[in-house]
Amino acid sequence: MREAFAEKRVLIVGVGGLGCPVSIALAAARVGTLGIVDDDVVELTNLHRQVLFDESMIGIPKVDAAATSLSRFGPRIERHCTRFVPENAIAIATNYDLIVDAADNFPTKFLLADVARKLRVPVVHASAERWSGFAFAVGKSAAPCYRCVFEDVPSGAARNCNDTGVVGAALGVIGAVQADLALRILAGDASVEGLLFQFDGLRSRGRSSRLAARADCVLCCADQVTIERTRYVPNAHARAVS
Repeated sequence: MREAFAEKRVLIVGVGGLGCPVSIALAAARVGTLGIVDDDVVELTNLHRQVLFDESMIGIPKVDAAATSLSRFGPRIERHCTRFVPENAIAIATNYDLIVDAADNFPTKFLLADVARKLRVPVVHASAERWSGFAFAVGKSAAPCYRCVFEDVPSGAARNCNDTGVVGAALGVIGAVQADLALRILAGDASVEGLLFQFDGLRSRGRSSRLAARADCVLCCADQVTIERTRYVPNAHARAVS
């Protein structure tokens, strides 16, 4: 099975608490090329949950530190030391076989959904906070998609793991499931498309369900998707328009 992934190209957006375990799993599965997008540097407060990094890497750009840690598995690493925004999103995501959404904010997650739909590339979303989280697989058709579930970026201030905290072990579970869904899609398993996995770490429970596309989803129903150009502002987003 490993040989089947050698020619595959996967883009991982965000190399934090989710992106670290996902990238390890994909590299260990011998995915040939991993693109890593992140504009941050390693900080001491990252180390309890971002398992690619150690104290010697503090102050180093995460894409460089991640490439160093992943090198033992032998993938080709394409480094994108930048924030994923409308101005560069299409250029970065073009020519990848699958996108992994390991971003830590809503604007980027919705942008990833829109870009994946425009490029007709599968995307596996995930998120976690405190003891719980989810992973959601979207196929090339983008139906159902991230906007079927959440519709649009929340108005007002949105919580993230920096505000609420997150347990590293929960991130590990969600990251492993996210990697599993990604690998199954790369292997041609269409049965995972639309699959939502939810994890409750306080009760040690996981549940899988299959979602249906929402009839009035602005993204699924769009004949054409245009990524508007705009300056990145937290909790604001240039949405896809049809």
